Amino acid sequence: MRKIIADVIIFSASGFTGKHVVEEFVCNSKLRIALAGRNTNRIKQVNSHLKNLDKYQFIKADVTNWTSLLNMCSQGQLLVNCVGPYKFYGEPVIKACIMKGCDYIDVCGEPEFSEEIELKYHKEAVEKGVFVIGSCGFSGLPTELGLKFMRESFKGTLISCECFIKVCAGKEGYKLNYPTYQSTVWSLASSKQLSKLRKNLPNMNYCGPEIPKRGKYFWRDSDNSHYVPYSAADSSIVKRSQRWNQIHLNSIPIRFSTNICIGGSTNVIRYLLFDWILHRFSKNSLGRYLLEKFHPLITFGYISKKGPTRSQINTTSTTITFEGVGYTEPSSKKEKATSNIVACVSMPDPGYRGHLSWFWKVP
Repeated sequence: MRKIIADVIIFSASGFTGKHVVEEFVCNSKLRIALAGRNTNRIKQVNSHLKNLDKYQFIKADVTNWTSLLNMCSQGQLLVNCVGPYKFYGEPVIKACIMKGCDYIDVCGEPEFSEEIELKYHKEAVEKGVFVIGSCGFSGLPTELGLKFMRESFKGTLISCECFIKVCAGKEGYKLNYPTYQSTVWSLASSKQLSKLRKNLPNMNYCGPEIPKRGKYFWRDSDNSHYVPYSAADSSIVKRSQRWNQIHLNSIPIRFSTNICIGGSTNVIRYLLFDWILHRFSKNSLGRYLLEKFHPLITFGYISKKGPTRSQINTTSTTITFEGVGYTEPSSKKEKATSNIVACVSMPDPGYRGHLSWFWKVP
């Protein structure tokens, strides 16, 4: 018998991402909230700046303690999981949620993990009536919702869309928290496993020509900046959703690609060097050890175990531009697009406040 004490449980409420999730829920929601993690005293300490902290419930739970996970999941309607990398810590939490009938959301940007979880637990989740919704972080949610808006706004059939991300840091610069980088390293390490998972999936019935391939870097006249193809999880996440729409809604899938602004020529050289090291070193255990051990050097100081400061977060903004093309009338699969559409989204910093604020934009 479940004893519900909260509408939403935030797991890892004392972690770097978790504390920002807590702030967003506290400031924007009137739901009953419970804060969960290994050390409830630590949770209270990290979130001590919040008003009326005593009115929230606190739950002790640890991913290495199965009983504590079951106990946590039996007390809420929805669990927001902020414990990463998900490849190492995500599956037990999802399994406990399904067993106890608790809906699940995470901010995962690890395609191999998300797709493997779907194959292993989809049927069981359906039988239990539990929603398991992954990839609600920056790698996923903004691009998914942006593409949905583009499809609904286009007068005709949207066939492809390019996404251009531009992050503008303040005078103090900007850093990403270490677990985000660690997740990227292990996602690249799992690329072969991801290919195996996708072997038996149905083909995508795209319409129209492919998106022209970009070089390793390119100049975009509209904002006078260098861009590079973005190798994060966005394209994989979107493709997974487009395949689902094709199978279950009989809709035409949209080709999708993502690019990110890296600024001037010096950053181009830095990025190309970093990207080369990241892709080659992530393929073996020694390389991953070096990537994790010497992350400040390899990332040119953009990754920190302390994460960005509050001032860096507050002075950083993000712009995402979507450029789509399609047909205003039915056409053949190879014919060039006849119409286009452009949409632009502005939001706070990409890593923490930005994607979390999208929770409150979804109806």
